[in-house]
Amino acid sequence: FVFVDEAHRTQYKSLASNMRAALPNAAFFGFTGTPIDKRDRSTLQTFGPYIDTYTIEQAVADGATVPIFYESRLPQLRIVGSNLDALFDRVFADRTEEEREAIKAKWAKELVVAGAPKRIETVCLDLIEHYTKFIQPNGFKAQVVACTRDAAVVYKEALDRLNAPQSAILMSGSNDDEAHLVKHHTDETQRKQLVDRFLKADDPLSILVVCDMLLTGFDAPIEQVMYLDSPLREHTLLQAIARVNRKADKKSYGLIVDYWGVSEALQEALAIFSPSDIKGAMEPKTDELPRLQARHAAAMRFFITVKNKGDLNACVAVLEPEDVRAQFNQAFRRFAQSLDMVLPDPVALPYVKDMRWLGKVRQAAAARFRDGKLDVSDCGAKVRQLIEQAITAEGIQILVQRVGLFTKDFDEKLKALKTEDAKASEMEHAIRDEIHVKLDEDPAFFTSLRERLERIIEDGKAKRIDAAKQLELFQVLIGEMGDRGKAAQELGLSETGHAIYGLIKEPDVLMVAEPSGVRDVASELEGVLEPHVGIVDWHLKDDVQREMRRTLKRSLKGMVPPEKMELVVGSIVELMKARRGS
Repeated sequence: FVFVDEAHRTQYKSLASNMRAALPNAAFFGFTGTPIDKRDRSTLQTFGPYIDTYTIEQAVADGATVPIFYESRLPQLRIVGSNLDALFDRVFADRTEEEREAIKAKWAKELVVAGAPKRIETVCLDLIEHYTKFIQPNGFKAQVVACTRDAAVVYKEALDRLNAPQSAILMSGSNDDEAHLVKHHTDETQRKQLVDRFLKADDPLSILVVCDMLLTGFDAPIEQVMYLDSPLREHTLLQAIARVNRKADKKSYGLIVDYWGVSEALQEALAIFSPSDIKGAMEPKTDELPRLQARHAAAMRFFITVKNKGDLNACVAVLEPEDVRAQFNQAFRRFAQSLDMVLPDPVALPYVKDMRWLGKVRQAAAARFRDGKLDVSDCGAKVRQLIEQAITAEGIQILVQRVGLFTKDFDEKLKALKTEDAKASEMEHAIRDEIHVKLDEDPAFFTSLRERLERIIEDGKAKRIDAAKQLELFQVLIGEMGDRGKAAQELGLSETGHAIYGLIKEPDVLMVAEPSGVRDVASELEGVLEPHVGIVDWHLKDDVQREMRRTLKRSLKGMVPPEKMELVVGSIVELMKARRGS
């Protein structure tokens, strides 16, 4: 068997022929991310049909990569077709006819024009504006691909001169290089240091300028945009654009910004690949507008039954069922993703008002239902800023904040809610959250509380009690939670001892008739466990926990039925982990 990596290369000429002649009975297996399908070079014809495939489209659907979008900018500066002659004459307008002919004779015209300082400065002005508006606000970085090493140097110097975000050029040396190139040479160690800095989100190095480095095999999730000013072709093009499709937190897409004119020849450049393999490789950014429109409609549809969109409580009530909330969250995130991509383009303006409103509702629902999945931090910076501005402008911060049940802010929030139903909903979810957080610290107490909470909610749904009565009963539960320490004191126990008391007080657990006897056992158990829980990281040490179990069994022998001993001992150890395990 012969396994060939990068099978789109070196397999179509004499080297491959000699290998196959030397191994006439071998089976050849090819691995490639960019299979070729051309008359004189075909991966399929050389290696046979696919054994398995994983296409670009599948990777995006699985969430392994992000989609790549394409945007063409400054069409008057593209290095393609009839545009080239006019651009050449404009760039070298200050030269005589003889000088222009001499330049054409000495250099390839397209590379001379592409590297002209006047053109590159114009591109850099646009590049800086695009980067600072669309990419930098979300914390991502950029790569500039120049057509020659000379052009890369011109790019670096223009970016510095125009006060662009911090940039670096990666360029190896050559003995024939002139002085203007030599000063930008970097050795392998320097290049590694620059790349390491580029990969760090908190490092100000934001833009890497290259000619032919980092176009393949460079894994940089923080890179969201490639500014392409080079005539890349065939598999090199596909491999290069894949630099921006790596997943990162809050990164919903990668972007290729084309200053060369790759789009004009994109179909030709990709024609050597199988159509199914490159489907979804690069989509025009203009395709995002209809997607934005559809995603906007999908998010707004959840509130179609709300007559008054200004009634925040009514909108939040729509999202009370957990499944509805999950569906809305998915629709909202898709809408936010598309809007963040299009902003600050003016075509996004019609959707800004609704995004602010939806974000406000989502934040209020997150606070009401204690739902961490609705956190605004999962949005891009541009969308997040819109939402935060709307909340501040309307003075409703208290309604969209998650506040503790036993804080002054919680009382203020209840006062801000207009209806008893809204107040009851806020109290219900605050109590539910408190129970969820504290359950392991005192299982018996909070389990009992949870059961009572569910009965109150069920009575409310069945109309056996009204919202006012619900509020009254919720207040009783809150009072009991707040007085938990007082109940322990009345029994002469610590809060930990009281939690142990709750686990063993039932007659079928502890065979002690008098409550005072149960109290004494609880106090004794806390005491015998104290030496164990005083050991550093005891909750991570199996040997300490085994000894705790043995100690508990000795203390409880004759008081707990044998068939329940393991359950009771295990429950007490878990309780101690929750209360003393950090």
